[in-house]
Amino acid sequence: IAFQYAVEIWESELKSTVPIRIRADWRPLTSGVLGQALWGSAHANFGGEQHSNTFYPVALAEKIAGHQINDSTDPDIVATFNSSASWYFGTDGKTPTGKMDMVTIVLHEIAHGLGYTDTYDVQGTEGSVGLSSGGANVPFIFDVFVENNTKKNLIADFQSPSQALASELQGSNLFFDSPLSAKALNGIRPELYAPNTFDNGSSISHLDETTFSAAQDANRLMTPHIAFAESIHNPGTVLLGSLADMGWVYTHIDHQPLVDTEQKNGQPYIVNVRLRSDNGYHPASVKVHYSTDGMNFTVGNMTPTGLADEYRFSIPGTTVEMNYAYFISATDIADRVFTSPGKIQEVGKATKQGFHFFRVGPDLEDPEIVHEPVPFLSENSNELDLTAEVVDNQGIQEVLVEYKLNDGT
Repeated sequence: IAFQYAVEIWESELKSTVPIRIRADWRPLTSGVLGQALWGSAHANFGGEQHSNTFYPVALAEKIAGHQINDSTDPDIVATFNSSASWYFGTDGKTPTGKMDMVTIVLHEIAHGLGYTDTYDVQGTEGSVGLSSGGANVPFIFDVFVENNTKKNLIADFQSPSQALASELQGSNLFFDSPLSAKALNGIRPELYAPNTFDNGSSISHLDETTFSAAQDANRLMTPHIAFAESIHNPGTVLLGSLADMGWVYTHIDHQPLVDTEQKNGQPYIVNVRLRSDNGYHPASVKVHYSTDGMNFTVGNMTPTGLADEYRFSIPGTTVEMNYAYFISATDIADRVFTSPGKIQEVGKATKQGFHFFRVGPDLEDPEIVHEPVPFLSENSNELDLTAEVVDNQGIQEVLVEYKLNDGT
């Protein structure tokens, strides 16, 4: 009952068309550990994200993508709670002395599974960030918002691994810099927990214990230490703002990117988009930014098509071979700018705007066919099912299969 009560609090705060599945384990844990939770899987470059080359927890990735990413039987969040702890299972917030409030701890741990989790680490004298993937260290979505007291971003302005990064991670001066988390504190960046000795599991992905200590402050929920008889049944404005800026309050720019074309008769190239926003957007902010040299961009206002939330823009055509780059932007009612595609994230480098590209000129690229041959069929089979993935820079007109049964034609 207490667990479900905490789940329903989160249900009232989140929007997603894809169900969020939580697996909860109840077993003895190390003394002093009340619970722990983590995403079931993490995904990057799944489509629609605002930060490419960045891992998102699967629940958030599915919310942004709008469809199932992992198997429908796999958990999106895996949570474990200490069956040996002295728990209070009530939902009234009146936790007795000497008891830990189950609702509070579940609420806290689910937040980690939703994305309030970092990948920063300190080993010896060097600090690092990111999960190893394909020979590179890929940051987590939480990581990209962390900066120091001089507003240097820990991903963009520091190398990983490095001693300089280790110093920042243990300097008691780190902040989560995102629009809505700062708005929750009247423009002040929320301070993160970054003690002088790195604390695995607590450092960075919690709010500062000293800053958020007032008895009535719901933001205490995401500090690293919860006291006996302490009950917090509200996620707090800082946590909600942070999750919102990671993607839980989102404006989707649905757009099918333009593909290469041989059309060079001067006719325009039509860009179509449809917007879906959790909190609303400014219609006049929907724009196309396009360039033919990759450096100088022209900005055009997209105009409504007459259908709800649909917009169109005509990029001027050409009569000669040309390479185009473009991106689309829109501003939500919280004055946050969303783009399609999103930003390119690389550790140790400044964030860059991503682009859609298309080329005007002769079609010189062959289609690519990916097919896994079927090695055999049972003698009772009456059908051979073939699948293939076919892509081409200018699109596919048709896909044919030639087959022969025994010695037939």
